[in-house]
Amino acid sequence: MRRRVTIILVAILTTVFLVFGYLVFLSTISPQDALTLGPAFNHLREIDGAKEDWVTENNITNHGAPMSETNVFPYMTLRTFVACFSNATDIQYTVKPSGVPSEARLLHRFFVRESWMTFKIYPEGMTIRFTNGEPEYIFPTK
Repeated sequence: MRRRVTIILVAILTTVFLVFGYLVFLSTISPQDALTLGPAFNHLREIDGAKEDWVTENNITNHGAPMSETNVFPYMTLRTFVACFSNATDIQYTVKPSGVPSEARLLHRFFVRESWMTFKIYPEGMTIRFTNGEPEYIFPTK
């Protein structure tokens, strides 16, 4: 009888300790520190739109024409261009050839808070691109 009470007490204390630890962990990830992928999605859309504008204005008919940041710069807002291509960002954007979706690669692991108790972990090196208007997540392989 005494052993059963001890086991139940240890189980209750362990559960309380784990729940408390989880809540403390969640409280350390503030919404200001957590990445939201919304701006990355918007930047990719703007880069691909700028590529389309460049192709249309320069009468490029073949897909796969080489592209770079200098091609898309005149068609983007300065704020977005700096956010995408400065060295101070946590996401590396790559302008792909015309007809190929541009990509954004995470430079380190991110915790993305979805609500006050739920979050996702995105690994370093994960690539995001838009295919047919939908985001596609490409996870790194080791």
